[in-house]
Amino acid sequence: MFQRRVVLRLPLQCLALGIVVLACSFNADAAEQRCNDLGANCVCSEPLQATTYANYGTNSHWNPNDSTNLECNGEGLPGAAVVRNAGATVDLLASANATALARLPSSHRVQRFLAGPQNHKGVWFAGHTMPDSTTFAKRIAMRYYIYHSTDYTFSNPADTSLGCNAKLLQFDAGLLGDVTHGSIHMYNFTTWPRPQDCCFEGPGPSGNNLARSDWLNKWWRVEVVMVNRNAASTGQHWRMQIYIKNVTDGAAEKLVVDTDASGTQLNPVNPRIPSAVMSKLLVNLYRGQNVDNQCFGWEGISHYMIAGWNTDAGQRIGAAAEIEGATSGGGTSTPPPPAPTNLQVSKLEHN
Repeated sequence: MFQRRVVLRLPLQCLALGIVVLACSFNADAAEQRCNDLGANCVCSEPLQATTYANYGTNSHWNPNDSTNLECNGEGLPGAAVVRNAGATVDLLASANATALARLPSSHRVQRFLAGPQNHKGVWFAGHTMPDSTTFAKRIAMRYYIYHSTDYTFSNPADTSLGCNAKLLQFDAGLLGDVTHGSIHMYNFTTWPRPQDCCFEGPGPSGNNLARSDWLNKWWRVEVVMVNRNAASTGQHWRMQIYIKNVTDGAAEKLVVDTDASGTQLNPVNPRIPSAVMSKLLVNLYRGQNVDNQCFGWEGISHYMIAGWNTDAGQRIGAAAEIEGATSGGGTSTPPPPAPTNLQVSKLEHN
């Protein structure tokens, strides 16, 4: 005798009916949701949910295995989003550290993140290099999340010759971001028109920056926005802003760097023109100790992404839904997804 059962086919969607929930499986090839939302404006996305980091063949370039779609490249090698000079076996970790994961917002969907080894030193980058000088030259943004362990060492407050030189960001034209003293500061404008070895803090709004203790045992969202990244070629005015948000405590976002802000240590110049096209958009996690055995603690990063626009209208990447829940780039609630369509009923017969 034949029995009949009705099966709902769900192409591409997951559906909950009554108390029966069909769970979506994790798509290991997928970019993060915000990248998908932005469509063609998303340049690359590395959620850093990888379980392993494959050697690119250089012993310094590493490809996370959690994505094959819209991969980033740290130094022009496709998929090699991570750069770490560590020999044939990378010492970076696909970490599921319970202490760090517990400091993410309660709605997070993060399983693991990229972490450095305890007391790490030396070269470590993650990020992307744009392939040319014109793609999204008008406005481009880089966003990621970063965690510092409770024992992370910055410079020694009693003796700045001790401790570590801790970097944060790196771009072209020699421009670097540093957190050696806790506050984010940009420096090395030395090859730019009107050269200047700026700055000790920012440059940005007064009183808006961080101290060493603000970083420890917390996750921060960092977003860098550049306008006219190809100003070296076009002569247009270049601007950079850095927004940070403590997502562990749900604090308000801060604007800590704005190269157009008045009253800062950076000399006012208009137009401000870098000495090279800004193609590199890198998280720089280098640590260089001045005295042996002074670099303690570790860092972790998650959900790195690049997006760009052909207009300068204040666009942002904003939050990763996988970390901060259902928010859009502007911080407002994301509308619920549409109901599944093209549901089909089929009859499967068996005896």
